Amino acid sequence: MKTIDDFAKINFRKALSSSEAFTLQFINPFVYNNFHLAFDKLNDVQKSGSIKLLDVGCGEQPYRSLIEKIGFKYVGMDVAARNVKLDVVAPIDDKNLLCDNRRGNIYDVIVLTEVLEHVDNHEQAWLNLSGLCREGGFIIITAPFIYPLHEQPWDACRPTIYQLSRNAERHGFKVETAIRAGGVSDVVGLLFSTIHKPTREANLISRFLGYIAWACLRIISKILLKFKFLDFMKSEYYVTNLFVCRKMETVSPLNDQVPG
Repeated sequence: MKTIDDFAKINFRKALSSSEAFTLQFINPFVYNNFHLAFDKLNDVQKSGSIKLLDVGCGEQPYRSLIEKIGFKYVGMDVAARNVKLDVVAPIDDKNLLCDNRRGNIYDVIVLTEVLEHVDNHEQAWLNLSGLCREGGFIIITAPFIYPLHEQPWDACRPTIYQLSRNAERHGFKVETAIRAGGVSDVVGLLFSTIHKPTREANLISRFLGYIAWACLRIISKILLKFKFLDFMKSEYYVTNLFVCRKMETVSPLNDQVPG
């Protein structure tokens, strides 16, 4: 009998040394660097068959081949297909998501990587996550805290690690991991790297000085992101949340009322 821990500590790290690791690192270095920490927490779930994983907001499914290589059964879910075939087409905060009883309590692991910032109704989303996750199963979340607007106009919020913890505990989950990923170098480097070039509307002197400042900031951002010179400093700012919680009790989303 295989446990999730068997897959995580052997197959997952072996897969990270393959060519897919470059894709993961390119998409989000914090996901890449911390994902195995999340999988290390999945050491209590035991299944006789394959472990079923739901990738919420999967996009073009960059993690699919890696997850399947680990030995999990992969299910991709998003609001619309992006050059891939989806297993489930729906938003995670859809009130009708669990009306089909066959979808309830069937996933051992649910993954949301950089998804929750695009969700409007977090209460409904957590009700659905609770209904989709098996008792004893896990939810792995990464969600940005300091990050520029993206995928506009569907950029809704920046959840904190405390908001994630409260939502998880209120819906029957126990927090296993709560990491504020990204130090001062990452925050400053990210902010500098997202500054745009001067616009054509600026006068000649402003544009000239602006280009010099922009080029300097770009160089500084690359140095900070690579060498982490400022990480000895402490700050309450960080780049992204890495969050893992475990389903501890059965909560019926179909019987709960969504506030407001």
